[in-house]
Amino acid sequence: MKQEIFSTIGGVDPKEASNCHINNLNSIYLELLNLNLLKSINKVVATSGPGLITSLGTGYFFALALSQKIKCDFISSNHLLSHLASVFITQNQRIEEPILGLVVSGGHTIGFLFSEGESKVILNTIDDALGELYDKVGRMLELGYPAGRKIDDLAKKGETLLFSLPHVKTEDNLLSFSGIKTFVKNFLEQNPSIVKEEREDFCFSFQSGLMNYFLRKISVIVEQKKVKSIILSGGVAANSLLRQGIVNSFPSCTTLIPELHYCTDNALMLASSISCSLTPYFLRIKDGLCKGTRKIFSTMRLK
Repeated sequence: MKQEIFSTIGGVDPKEASNCHINNLNSIYLELLNLNLLKSINKVVATSGPGLITSLGTGYFFALALSQKIKCDFISSNHLLSHLASVFITQNQRIEEPILGLVVSGGHTIGFLFSEGESKVILNTIDDALGELYDKVGRMLELGYPAGRKIDDLAKKGETLLFSLPHVKTEDNLLSFSGIKTFVKNFLEQNPSIVKEEREDFCFSFQSGLMNYFLRKISVIVEQKKVKSIILSGGVAANSLLRQGIVNSFPSCTTLIPELHYCTDNALMLASSISCSLTPYFLRIKDGLCKGTRKIFSTMRLK
């Protein structure tokens, strides 16, 4: 789906998103028919959640119906874990444990720990997601939606530190971005000329402080859990400062980050989620651990 569809309204409209999915799915099905590829499919995978129920339902039930038509297995995959699997699309290597898997997007900011056959959530936000904060600040700066890449690009041109973000006090395994959002809102209200005249320096200051905070939180977990490998995934994994920061801040860890075009939602990450080296760990995550979805993986075998 093209994000520019929602740029004029400043976010995703669930009904319009569902309609876009329907149109795209019809096109995909017709293409499969024209290329005579249906007979080559032996599994169909769809996202079961978390996410917008209208969009999820459209894709989920299309995939289920398709699997019934061609009589193959249907597998429902967790959206967050699929993002982690995106790093294995181009290389399915085994990495050393303990593994910290980070999913950073507009809807989620969460960290999983995979070690000694066990899987658990080790880091989570108590309010906004990191990507959500970017979009809200982008709206304050009149940058439109989505704003993450625009702020990143502007920050690269900034040089002057206009402010320091407030110190956010939470437990080691918790993140909070709402206080930063409030600080930015108040700062811009007190300095309205910045929106037009010092936007680049503002974005430089905002992004530098935000990523320093996020990396400090990750650093605590890496040290406490003696993490050997880090996976960074999700839409915000495309952020240049975060990509650079993860690599430079943890030189003793193996770092895996998906190629830029695999950071956002894509079909290949679903396929990877059921066949990558982390799949056994995904299957061990307890039901309900990821808010917004009831099942991590389920397979329906059709006779």
